[in-house]
Amino acid sequence: MGNTQYILLGVIVVIAVLSWRLLNVAEIDEARRQAAVHHIPDFYLDDFTATNMDAAGQPRYRLQGQHLEHYPDDGRKTVTDPRMTWFRPDLPPWIATADQAVITQNDTLVELNGQVTMHRDASAQERALTLVTRDLRIEPQRQYAETRADVLISSAGDQVRATGMQVYLKEGRIDLLANVRGTYAPTHR
Repeated sequence: MGNTQYILLGVIVVIAVLSWRLLNVAEIDEARRQAAVHHIPDFYLDDFTATNMDAAGQPRYRLQGQHLEHYPDDGRKTVTDPRMTWFRPDLPPWIATADQAVITQNDTLVELNGQVTMHRDASAQERALTLVTRDLRIEPQRQYAETRADVLISSAGDQVRATGMQVYLKEGRIDLLANVRGTYAPTHR
């Protein structure tokens, strides 16, 4: 074989490798395009209310929202202006509002995104309480919520600030995780 033949063989090999690489890139781009095309909602609801019941038929929690979209490719639901209510026997419910919610993992995980406000009215056993934070992760069946963001808790003139919290909704217990500082209003006798 002469030098010309080696050069020609080298050019053919380079063209073959480049063609194979181009075909691979085109297949990857097509797969991404198909995935993006399939991430479209298969149904939506406007101005809705959905209530989850326990085994005895009592309401456990309720989700309300302005708009819900369900995506069949990953099972996610997105909710605009969500309002979640957790019912507690013989105690006022917890109510949370947010900018948006994403519901995943077969409805076992709710992520309230943006600014989140949670409120519980007063009862004979508990003072009224308001929490303001961001990006709250909720496990509705466990009645558990958590965030790593800053939180402000207000109750009867008292304020507590912290970074991160865990909320056990059924028991009404709040664990603050870091940087806890508070201002307490004096009580009048």
